[in-house]
Amino acid sequence: MSINKILHRYVIVVFVCNIFSVSVGLAASSQNKRQDAAIIKLKKDVRILKNKSGNNQMGALLQQNEQLRIDSQELRGTIETLQYKLKKNEDRQKNLYNDLNIRIKKLESNKSFSSNNNSINNSNTNYSTTTDVGKKDYQKSLSFLKQGKYNKAIKSFNSFLKKHKTNNEYSDNAQYWLAESYYALKKYDIALNEFLNLVEGYPNSDKNPDAQIKIAYCYYELGYKKEARTIFKYIIDTYPNTENAKLSQKKLKNF
Repeated sequence: MSINKILHRYVIVVFVCNIFSVSVGLAASSQNKRQDAAIIKLKKDVRILKNKSGNNQMGALLQQNEQLRIDSQELRGTIETLQYKLKKNEDRQKNLYNDLNIRIKKLESNKSFSSNNNSINNSNTNYSTTTDVGKKDYQKSLSFLKQGKYNKAIKSFNSFLKKHKTNNEYSDNAQYWLAESYYALKKYDIALNEFLNLVEGYPNSDKNPDAQIKIAYCYYELGYKKEARTIFKYIIDTYPNTENAKLSQKKLKNF
C-alpha cells in the first residue's frame, strides 16, 4: 500500500474520531445540563416544601396558642363563678348562723321569763320537777345547735321530743329548733315537714310566726314559688310592721 493511501486512511480515522469526540462531548454536555436543571429544580422543590412545612407548623402553633387562650379564659370564668358561689354560700351560712343566734337569744329570753312565772305559779305541783328535767335535756340539745353541730342537735331534739313531746313547756321550742337544724343543713324538705309539725302540733306557740316564714323559705328553696308567695303575703297581712313582715316583703321582690 502506498504512503498516500495510508495517510488518507489516517486522516479519515482522525476525522471520524474527532466527530465522535465532539458528539460524545455534546451528548455529555447536554446530559450535564439536564442533570444541573434537575438538581436546580430539586433544590427549588425542597425549598418550597420547607416553606410549606414551616408555614403549616407555624399555623398549627398559632391554632394551638389560640385554643389555649380560649381554654384559659373559660377556666378563669369557671374559677370566678365558683369563687362567687363559694362567697355567696359563706355569706348565706354566716347570715343563717347570725339569724339563729338572734332568734335563740330572743326566744330563750322570753322562755326564761315564762319559766320563772310558771315555777312561781306551780310551786305546789309536780310540774316544776318535770320542767327542770326537760330544761336540762332541752339546753343540752340547744347547745349543739349553738355550736353548729346540727346533726347532734337533730338527734338530741328528737330524743327530747320522744320523752317530752306534750308535757313540757320546752316542747314547742324543741320542735322549732329541730326544724331549724334541718334548715341549716339545707334539708329543706325535712325542715318543711318539721315546721309544719310545729304549726299543727302547737297552734298556740309563740314561735308560729317564725315557723311560718321558714315554711315560706322552704317552699321557695324547693321551687314551690306559688306556695311561698301565698305565705309571704299572709305573714305581711297577719303580722304587719314586724320583722317577719319586712323579711317577707323583701323576699317577694325576688318573684
